[in-house]
Amino acid sequence: MIAASLLEAITSLALQSLVLASLLATLGLHVVLFEDAHALLAEAYDARQAEQLLDTAVGAAGTGYGPPAPIAQASPTAVVLDADLDGDGAIDDRGAERTTLEIRDDSGDRSRLLHWLGRQAVTISADLPADARLELLGPSGAAAVSLAEITAVSVPIAATRVLSTVPARLP
Repeated sequence: MIAASLLEAITSLALQSLVLASLLATLGLHVVLFEDAHALLAEAYDARQAEQLLDTAVGAAGTGYGPPAPIAQASPTAVVLDADLDGDGAIDDRGAERTTLEIRDDSGDRSRLLHWLGRQAVTISADLPADARLELLGPSGAAAVSLAEITAVSVPIAATRVLSTVPARLP
């Protein structure tokens, strides 16, 4: 009788251990899935924030159905958009009339995307690869060779993809 009780206790302990191991494995899987989902949501948030800042800057600068695009300067590391918001015929480079998107080397293997409004900067993404650059595109989608030819600026947001193309001039 004691042997039967001991055998039942050992069997019960083994079964409970098996159930506990299954629960721990499932919990571990949930943690991994949560971390992956969190990373995707954080990336989507960064992308949407950048997209909204770009839409606001380009809209204020008069693109779309308004006057010609005011791309004042453009290079693979920075695009400067000017907008005469107060109508005085001059661009105030210290305030909201000048918006700059800049990719700046941060360290040996990383770069960051900055949004400048006048002389104040906000980091949009600090997780770009060191070789990240803006793409200045012409009407055919190929690289633009001059400032006047730029119709779109493609902005990288993550190490593996490009966020979107920002319309810069109506063809």
